[in-house]
Amino acid sequence: MNHTVILTIGFPGSGKSTVARTIANSLGATYLDKDTICNGFTGLLLELNGESANARENSTLYKEKIMPMEYQTLFKAANDTLSSNQFIVIDAPFISFFDDPSFIKNQREALNWADVNVCVVEVTASLDITKERLIQRGEKRDLWKLDNWESFSQRIINQTCSWDYVNKFSFDNSSTSPNVEQLVQDIKNTTPKSDNQ
Repeated sequence: MNHTVILTIGFPGSGKSTVARTIANSLGATYLDKDTICNGFTGLLLELNGESANARENSTLYKEKIMPMEYQTLFKAANDTLSSNQFIVIDAPFISFFDDPSFIKNQREALNWADVNVCVVEVTASLDITKERLIQRGEKRDLWKLDNWESFSQRIINQTCSWDYVNKFSFDNSSTSPNVEQLVQDIKNTTPKSDNQ
């Protein structure tokens, strides 16, 4: 069986998780969400360090220790499910790794993914839509973003994924009815055919 790991990435408020779930449902894929897998443990670790459970942007412990562990856990979970499903969708921002072109190459080597097809779906949305979604979802972890909207929005504008060694798709999710079906078909077209297909 040929395997495809789909990283659905992007800034909070882009609608990334909605797109990731739609892709997973369409492909019958294993769906791995960073928030579901990691947030409980992350919050506890931050509280044990005397910080807010929602600390992210201003926490040195989170940035230097916890966040790398979160992503390592996601990749290991994906690796463990390769034998049971052709498609795996990872739903996580990955923003802090956007500027490292060799990020995926390094993950491939660490996991021995020479024959795994890696697709990246970078989900974006207009700034107005992004801000509206952050307000509507009402998460405490988004308060810093909204309180510092000027600097956060500039980061959205200026920071895009620069990874090599991937099949990359840019997906504008500003519309109320984006064409995810076409995106799913494009992803399928990147998947190598096995000998018995």
